[in-house]
Amino acid sequence: MLVYHHCLILYIQLFVKFIHLVVVAATAKYSSLPFAELLNRLHEGSHTADNVQLLNTRTITPDVDNYPTSAQHLSKTNAPVELHNTSAFDKSA
Repeated sequence: MLVYHHCLILYIQLFVKFIHLVVVAATAKYSSLPFAELLNRLHEGSHTADNVQLLNTRTITPDVDNYPTSAQHLSKTNAPVELHNTSAFDKSA
């Protein structure tokens, strides 16, 4: 049983280190069919360089005046999420 426990811990550590997941809790209804198709291609890994270029034109940084602080944020790691949450909490206090 102890060996199983150590293997399980190793498995979880490797999973956390190498696997990045984005979980969408609810399906969204997009009014733009081309945008929905682009997201589907991205999900399937069949996106093109033009798709990536289009998505990159839609990025925004926190230093712009109209930055939507209350919008949903996606990050690859927990560090930017923690920074965003801490900043939002500090501003609301």
